[in-house]
Amino acid sequence: MQKLFVAMVGGYPERAHTEVHDIRFVIGRTIEDTFEALKAQWWGGGRVHLDAWGALEWADGHDVVVSDERPEGAVDAQLWFCHLGGYRDGFFGELHSEAFVVAADKGAAKRKALSLAPEWDSPHRDTVHTVETIIDVADAAGGPKVWLVPSADEKPFAFEAKYYPIRD
Repeated sequence: MQKLFVAMVGGYPERAHTEVHDIRFVIGRTIEDTFEALKAQWWGGGRVHLDAWGALEWADGHDVVVSDERPEGAVDAQLWFCHLGGYRDGFFGELHSEAFVVAADKGAAKRKALSLAPEWDSPHRDTVHTVETIIDVADAAGGPKVWLVPSADEKPFAFEAKYYPIRD
């Protein structure tokens, strides 16, 4: 069964003094199945690696289903990835937090995500994207779709957080 993977990729683009990270969404049976797509999406040049990854199976009261066919009970709301940023006195730099929310539109997703923001001195929204519009599926016209099916059976986002090189 195919899954929607959330991957934090990292690397050292030319002229960078520190490691740079980005979040990517890919579909596969295993994270290793997605390596070619992740390498193709990496904009930084040079080698890329994973720092964290996991299959997103549930978000905001909904099962996340990857399928060519609409599953029974699927709703028309969208799954949004919200990257939040903020500042705290005494901390040099910007803090970040991520949230997956289900909402009908970008404005509703933004409001919902900001209500979940940590206790920062100056929270703000860095980016809000629908997961559906930024998935890189090899054959976009005929590839699988991400569906949301209401479910009270919460499944915490299980992920790995460690260095994992993506080899050629």
